[in-house]
Amino acid sequence: MNHGSAAHSGMRLLSKILLWAAALLLFAGLVVPLIHANRFHRQIRAALESALGRKVEIGEVTLNLLTGPGFQLQNVIIGEDPAFGIEPFAYMDSMQVRLRLRTLWTGQIQLASLTLINPSINLVKNAGGRWNFEALLERARGGTAPARQGGGFETYFPYIGVQSGRLNFKFGDYKSVFYIQDLEAALAPLRDEGDRWRTRFAGTPARTDRTLSGMGRVTGEGDLGAAAGLIRLDLALESSPLEHLLALVYGRDFGIHGEASARAQLSGEMSNVRIQGVLQAGDVHRWDLLPSQESRFAAPFLGQLDLPHQKLEIQTSPSAQIPVRAHFTLQNYLSEPVWNAVLELDRAPAEPFLRTAQHLGVELPGGLEVRGYLSGRTEFHGSLWPQGSLRFQNGQVLLQNSRPLAVESAEIRLDGATFEIPPAPMNLGEEVLQASAAGSLSPLRVEGQLSTQGISIETLREQFPAKRPAWIRSLASGFWEGQIAYRKQGAAPGILTGSGLLTNARWQPEGLESAIEIARAKIRWEPKAVHIDELTGSLGESSFTGSCRSRTAEDGSGAGQNFCAVHFPELDVSELDQWLNPQQKRSRWEIWKRALGRSDGDAAAWLQAARMQGNLTIDTLTAGNWTFRNVRSDVVCGGGSLALNRFRAELGKGLVRGTFRVEFLKPAPRYQLLASVRGIDLKSLSDSAVLPANFQHGALDLNLELSTRGRTAAELRAALKGAGAFSGHSLTLENVEWNEAAAEADSLEIRSLDGRFELTRNGLNLKDLNMVVGGEKYQGRGSVGGRPAVLLEFASHGRQSRLIGAAMEETAAGTP
Repeated sequence: MNHGSAAHSGMRLLSKILLWAAALLLFAGLVVPLIHANRFHRQIRAALESALGRKVEIGEVTLNLLTGPGFQLQNVIIGEDPAFGIEPFAYMDSMQVRLRLRTLWTGQIQLASLTLINPSINLVKNAGGRWNFEALLERARGGTAPARQGGGFETYFPYIGVQSGRLNFKFGDYKSVFYIQDLEAALAPLRDEGDRWRTRFAGTPARTDRTLSGMGRVTGEGDLGAAAGLIRLDLALESSPLEHLLALVYGRDFGIHGEASARAQLSGEMSNVRIQGVLQAGDVHRWDLLPSQESRFAAPFLGQLDLPHQKLEIQTSPSAQIPVRAHFTLQNYLSEPVWNAVLELDRAPAEPFLRTAQHLGVELPGGLEVRGYLSGRTEFHGSLWPQGSLRFQNGQVLLQNSRPLAVESAEIRLDGATFEIPPAPMNLGEEVLQASAAGSLSPLRVEGQLSTQGISIETLREQFPAKRPAWIRSLASGFWEGQIAYRKQGAAPGILTGSGLLTNARWQPEGLESAIEIARAKIRWEPKAVHIDELTGSLGESSFTGSCRSRTAEDGSGAGQNFCAVHFPELDVSELDQWLNPQQKRSRWEIWKRALGRSDGDAAAWLQAARMQGNLTIDTLTAGNWTFRNVRSDVVCGGGSLALNRFRAELGKGLVRGTFRVEFLKPAPRYQLLASVRGIDLKSLSDSAVLPANFQHGALDLNLELSTRGRTAAELRAALKGAGAFSGHSLTLENVEWNEAAAEADSLEIRSLDGRFELTRNGLNLKDLNMVVGGEKYQGRGSVGGRPAVLLEFASHGRQSRLIGAAMEETAAGTP
């Protein structure tokens, strides 16, 4: 019972104590601030000036007991030493001042802590190289232990805290664009060790001329040795946009995006701080490209920091397992940053550098792979563009669906944004090429060149499946000797050009049943043009020479200009047919049918797709029993038609001129010939079976038009139509009977003969004939090529006459 009463009394006492404590807290929080404390204004200001060594201005003073005995000061300005300018060292909206407890019984105000709220603090370096906070540190060094000072105050340096502050940097009268925003900091002296202070801080680096949204905070915690200037800090940079970090130092955006963070430990004297840490980065890419997780990496580093002289040196930690070493220096980082970086590679794999280049926007051919090692040294003198040289060794270059190019060694020279790769050998199987390149990465300009003393067309076609020009695709075989160049400028697509010598090649365009043999040709090509010169080759047994020009339309429609000039010393039409269809049994009509059409109902594919103009010359053209000399013609092919314009040829002593046109229309091609013949020998026409053998001597002039359509010889003969006019002089007809001639005569001398003709199934129908024999003129009509071979009927001065010529073969058979 007594024990219960004692416990109950204890609980009542504890409750009273708690009630009194709550009342005191309420009084301290609500009533004390209402107490007029401005009467302490002078003592507080004097205590601040004594602790900080600077003039101080304060506004209204409010008593605050919630966090211990202290005051809330408004509109505080901490003055500056005149040696560092006229702008205040710091100014703020308010300051919290806590007093040492001994102030309560000594009556002397001593400061335990200062909390600066929303301050703007200026760190200044004057022309003499001294910082305005150095005197403050010296004062702090002397004030960590109490010592009696004049004026009745003891020098005692307080704890200093900063809430939501801004830290500015000035150099003379110039204020740096760098500053720290949202600063949270604390500086606390360790009283028991005398010369070391505990510090912690966190803030976001910023610039006055740029908005760096998303920038990570820099945090730190450690000790500062006031007596010997020693420092020991653990620093961390939160993950920050890489473009902001570059802009923070260099002042502009390089278009390189990504994320970076770092951790480091700092230790040593202020002028020689040792650094050890690790940098992490990832998602490195150009601003307009998507990031890649493959680009993440971590790099341990070592370094030194000279705080008074603003000099930072960092280098990657030496390691036998890491083939990349980097060294970075940064000076005057708070005023006008000057930086330099050195990158050393010792057989570093080339693939990560290629991927990084792609992430940064360097356009490379699709499917390109580079394997090998890089060694060398490059320097970055305040720029992202390096200077130096690298060597690519034991490498392979692979394009999609192609064989690898082996590179034993190649030098890469770098001079800022420009680069050069001197000629270096590359092995493609058993074939050796020389490769070189040069250009600039800003603005983008790349010029590369491959040269070879001889590479097969098959290899060339396989090696560049995406970029090969059309003329290479139509070659079945051959060898190329020359250069292939690749050019790219800006955002425009890269282009492939070349020039060199093509030898021992076979041209097999789609639709041709036999190939054209090319012995030699000089070729120069561009994306929209091909130039072929000094062309020599053969078509069957007939050799030829020539040149060609081809240009694609600028609008990309596929239409363009193609011009070829081809010369044959000799050409037999039968060889043309054999070239088009070696297995086909030849006939005269089939030759032209195979040359200009196909028996399957479609024109040859190469003729359907052809768009060409040019000229053709043949010294001697043989077509059956006919021999043409000095053949000349313009050639136009396009729109489903082929035309030989301004055709000219010598036939015997005569001259043939005209136009030949073919239209490839379904169901069968159409053919048309318009020609004029001057001075053709009559004997040549009879020998070629165009006329019966009765026509032996003389010369004719002809104007004729022939047309037909079809695909087989029978179709072409059945559809053949022809008409024209002729005139001849000094004609001799053998084995003829004419009722106005002497009975024993079997030949007739005709001074002149002219008229019109039409082609029929049985030969020629003649009309409007005018004939002069001796001094007599005759008019009439007739036929040639039937039975009899010649039948001409005339009228003269009211009397009728008939000229009949039997076939010479029949006469010979009936001769005894």
